[in-house]
Amino acid sequence: SAPGAVSPSTPLAPPRAQFEAMGTACSAPACTCYAGELTVEEKVQRSPASDSTVPPLSSEGSPAAWSIDDDAIVEEQVLPLPSRCTDTHDGSVFGAWQQAAGQVRELCQHGRVLDAVAALARLEGEVAAAGGAASGFSEELRSDAAFAKLREAHERMQERLATFASPGSLPRGKDDGRWALASIRDPEIGADFAADIQIRFAAGAEREKNGPSTQLLVCGTILNFPLDLQKFVSVYRETDLYAKEWMPDCEVCTGQVGGPETLYSSVSHIVNGSPMFPMRIELVTVREFAVCPDRSPIGDFGPGVLVVDAGPRPEATTHAGWEMPPQRSKTVRLSCINMVIYFYPAPGRPGHCNAFVGAKLGAPFPQFLLPLSLLKNFLASYYVSSFKAIKVNIADGWGELGYASRIEACPAFYGAAAAIAKL
Repeated sequence: SAPGAVSPSTPLAPPRAQFEAMGTACSAPACTCYAGELTVEEKVQRSPASDSTVPPLSSEGSPAAWSIDDDAIVEEQVLPLPSRCTDTHDGSVFGAWQQAAGQVRELCQHGRVLDAVAALARLEGEVAAAGGAASGFSEELRSDAAFAKLREAHERMQERLATFASPGSLPRGKDDGRWALASIRDPEIGADFAADIQIRFAAGAEREKNGPSTQLLVCGTILNFPLDLQKFVSVYRETDLYAKEWMPDCEVCTGQVGGPETLYSSVSHIVNGSPMFPMRIELVTVREFAVCPDRSPIGDFGPGVLVVDAGPRPEATTHAGWEMPPQRSKTVRLSCINMVIYFYPAPGRPGHCNAFVGAKLGAPFPQFLLPLSLLKNFLASYYVSSFKAIKVNIADGWGELGYASRIEACPAFYGAAAAIAKL
């Protein structure tokens, strides 16, 4: 399929074709949703809008795989259409579109952003095929505020994923000379815990034009961390619960957390005064999430949760619908931060989680001041301390913190993540 296109790998009968196949008029007394002599355009014109509550996703629906940009395979629950119309017009073409729009909203409620985009694109294509008579409903889809947020979030995710889409952007094994490798093993975190973090300078087309002088790519894998998928995701999403005391040399650690109205995104604000650098480093990022019940949109992983952690330029006042805090005095704010994390259950290790990490970031000082050896040592120190802090302060003290109550208060999102671990 063409880049950006959404196409079904398993063709489905569109609502219009399904009703045409019925062959007889509905028996509802005043229903005009289908009669054999009507055209599709007439059906749409004569189908009254329904203000009734959209039914929830059916657990009985059969799955259909969809592809997004040929790289991200997501799963959509197919909403079964009624076999006959009723006097509430649920069987009308317009009613079927209303149900499909409700399905998109339901997917958003469960944090399934990629699935929701695929379902919305399918619906928009169906409405467009109906012609001018459906222009009003088509305009409703285009102007819907929730759908606009969904499209924008998906666009940001695709932009970040594109950084690591080409084979050349990733390490070609541990002996790839372009990358500096930091291997982390720590029995205090877990007997089987392992993390390999690699870093290199961005080159050629990888560099952002007019971007910061130093631009870096980071790639890594985390194996067998002793937290299950639901809990590990909550540590990254509930940014306001993370304490600065859990990070070495951290001077500021604050956060804001959104709900379904922001597609469950959150903001992280950190200032680090590590003595390894001659200046204090500030990071401000927005974290966006997508529950992927089928497979990862990057790499060959199984079901999991995608986290896109991105920061705007230092002068930006807003990003992804959030207001950005002003830059702290005597700090250097890292810009062009694009991080992708994909959490997925550790195979055969209940209560453990794996993760793929890919990141692009920039700093406004000459590249020669930051040799890879220095950066590698800093990353190794930072990640070891971060992983150990999560293990000691969060995993071991889970019942004493607020994460469990946050998970309980957000069952749609965290329940979808917990269901993946049971697959």
